[in-house]
Amino acid sequence: MFKKKYFSNLYKSIIYKIFKIIYGEIHSIIKPYDSNEIQEKCITIEKNNYKIFSCSNCTLYTDRVHDAAIIKDN
Repeated sequence: MFKKKYFSNLYKSIIYKIFKIIYGEIHSIIKPYDSNEIQEKCITIEKNNYKIFSCSNCTLYTDRVHDAAIIKDN
């Protein structure tokens, strides 16, 4: 179990370092309500609420099922 956790953390740190090399440091976090370029829409499907975000000229990255990052203008 220790080896699995160790390699998982090692993989995560390598991916984060590669991300920093390509895109640099994160300078700020943009909230959907702070920007006119990001549109947010709430929908309900089978009693579950979801938020859908729309943003042009951006790239979406995910590392897990729940975590996502949108890169806008580097």
